[in-house]
Amino acid sequence: MLELDDDAIICGGREIRSPWNVNVGKSTVGSDCILDGRYGIVIKDSACLGVGVHIWTAQHDVQDADFETEGKCGKVIIEKYVWLASNSTVLPMITIKEGSVLASGGIATKDIEAYTINAGIPARIVGYRTRYLCYKCGKKQNIGNSIK
Repeated sequence: MLELDDDAIICGGREIRSPWNVNVGKSTVGSDCILDGRYGIVIKDSACLGVGVHIWTAQHDVQDADFETEGKCGKVIIEKYVWLASNSTVLPMITIKEGSVLASGGIATKDIEAYTINAGIPARIVGYRTRYLCYKCGKKQNIGNSIK
């Protein structure tokens, strides 16, 4: 079963694969997101996932004759105060560290450092964010077409 904090918000139109491996803290997951929980996803408090974010925990090895996934699978961790902007993608075995941002359309192919702003394919640091964050995502809000 999907593990949701009482204050978590998951908007409509989403796809959650293997929901029993997904843990969402006091955070907001926008509409049309794909959360691939096969190998585990942890989304900590005050994280914000924009519309159309994809988080993958498995991918194929394009060099493997059988197109297998071995060695290309693992848990994704989204730490506190992370913002994954619309249509961004996080690949398997990645940690998006506290306070960081992945800009719209960006693809995280490696861990994202804390309090950095990252953009592009693959994502790279384009700026830095304040370390004094105190906002709350997922706090009980009136968002239509969402589940609790």
